[in-house]
Amino acid sequence: MSAKLEVTLKASVYSSTEDFYIKYGYIPVSILGTGMTGDVMMVTPRDGSNNLKAVKIFTKKTQDGGKKNHERFIQEVAILQSVQQKHILGNIMAFDCPKVSVILMPYYPEGSLKSQLEYMTIEVTDKYLIQLTSAIVYLHSRHLAHRDIKPANILISDDDDVILTDFGLSCVVPSTHMSDVRRCGTRDFMAPELLDKTTQFFNLYKCDMYALGVVLLSMLISAEADQSDVAVFVHLHSQESDQGHHNHILKNILERDPENRWDSTDLAIYLSSLPHIVELFNKLFGRSNYLLPLGLDARSLAFRQGWRVMDMKESNEMSAKLEVTLKASVHSSTEDFYIKYGYIPVSILGTGMTGDVMMVTPRDGSNNLKAAKIFTKKTQDGGKKNHERFIQEVAILQSVQQKHILGNIMAFDCPKESVILMPYYPEGSLKSQLEYMTIEVTDKYLIQLTSAIVYLHSRHLAHRDIKPANILISDDDDVILTDFGLSCVVPSTHMSDVRRCGTRDFMAPELLDKTTQFFNLYKCDLYALGVVLLSMLISAEADQSDVAVFVHLHSQESDQGHHNHILKNLLERDPENRWDSTDLAIYLSSLPHIVELFNKLFDNVSILNLLIFLQT
Repeated sequence: MSAKLEVTLKASVYSSTEDFYIKYGYIPVSILGTGMTGDVMMVTPRDGSNNLKAVKIFTKKTQDGGKKNHERFIQEVAILQSVQQKHILGNIMAFDCPKVSVILMPYYPEGSLKSQLEYMTIEVTDKYLIQLTSAIVYLHSRHLAHRDIKPANILISDDDDVILTDFGLSCVVPSTHMSDVRRCGTRDFMAPELLDKTTQFFNLYKCDMYALGVVLLSMLISAEADQSDVAVFVHLHSQESDQGHHNHILKNILERDPENRWDSTDLAIYLSSLPHIVELFNKLFGRSNYLLPLGLDARSLAFRQGWRVMDMKESNEMSAKLEVTLKASVHSSTEDFYIKYGYIPVSILGTGMTGDVMMVTPRDGSNNLKAAKIFTKKTQDGGKKNHERFIQEVAILQSVQQKHILGNIMAFDCPKESVILMPYYPEGSLKSQLEYMTIEVTDKYLIQLTSAIVYLHSRHLAHRDIKPANILISDDDDVILTDFGLSCVVPSTHMSDVRRCGTRDFMAPELLDKTTQFFNLYKCDLYALGVVLLSMLISAEADQSDVAVFVHLHSQESDQGHHNHILKNLLERDPENRWDSTDLAIYLSSLPHIVELFNKLFDNVSILNLLIFLQT
């Protein structure tokens, strides 16, 4: 088996002496996660097709020169390229470059099961369980153990199916089923025998089943389970004789003794005996023939009936369909934008470094006004730099979805300019509304901006130009954060040596200090938010002198109102002591009058809960 994996691998890794992003034409968009080998990044092609992908990075900047990470890369690629199953990550490509090795894979915008746990229903839990069972049976029948099954490693597809991913700890299991390999995994999902230092050999298949049990428990309690949750379940339910099917499954796959714990075949056979499971999948899938062959012995023939492999043709068709969908996100034309897409320019709303922002209306007379951000190609470099800015901004905007961040955009690439078409907000920007601000509206806008910034930062994105002119006001009097032309992905260290940029009066002190080389871009965003808050409070756009006056008058006060307390912590000159977005969100959620305000404004739905901040 190992030899076969190696042969498969050698034919499937692309090597280059150039940087991955330059050689293969991708632009990093955001960090999706960080693991022991490096970051997992969302990337988009430079050609503007917006065919978003995920890349798992195996850095070579380690003490051993990347030797251990390269071994992990080889092992994971070999395993992933040897399997083909609907509920296991597929369609990958592998690249070996000077600074990194990279696995390029599909991007799943729905995220992982971990982010979906709070929304679970019993029917969806059963659906996901059967899909995970099929994936695990498939792996085990091929003598492979996953070794890190947990909600964060289970992605959700656009069709609401589970995709088992992250095979960084996976390995081939000896024919004896027992192994003395290094103990590894995520602690709360590791079987008891892996945590028992006196145990020398492990049945890795049974360890996978225990992890699946903790995943099932997590789905049932709508939160990621830990060892205490498992202990509570075992204490409450292990002795019951009359159990529902979930409790019966959990009792058998959370069994402490691996000898008595179910394997994947036992679970598959039990599930196939439940009429409501069969009925559920007949309803969801027209017949439960989407499931994959288990390769089991005669005991499982009834369960195997109707299960089938997705063949290569279907897989290619699915990839092609996805490719077409993604390419449609940027519309290309050899004609002028206004002629091709039937718009008439009405007026200039503003001018930025890439060109004008225009108000446009359709030629059909519908008066469906839009705003168009122009990236002109009439520059000394023939529009090359502006086109890169266009690709970057479109990629970021199309990767985020939050109520207080600009959405519903379309992107067009034409001969004279590239264009982002977006909703038009007749109320204008916060800059034009500052003179009319009240304390209540200030608090409302602050909480909405906080939710938008927490959302961005949780996805490793920094805005880098937060100011009243880049905050639009909707017809519902809500704020919309816009203009992501300077935005970028923040490294997992939170520190960056990127070009200093922004609007001077809203730039953090460290950005203006030429001796500072690295910046925490999250903290820079929070300083800018502090200047925005000060602007709302003084009913005019604040500048550096206004900030200096505030700091001089209020920084030493011990008895401060909530605005002064927030400003003191956001306008802190030392970024080490400055609040981040989470600190601000937690503080706001502790204020009773803020909670009361939002209960009134939002019909008793408190949006202050930090978890909701990160999800809405």
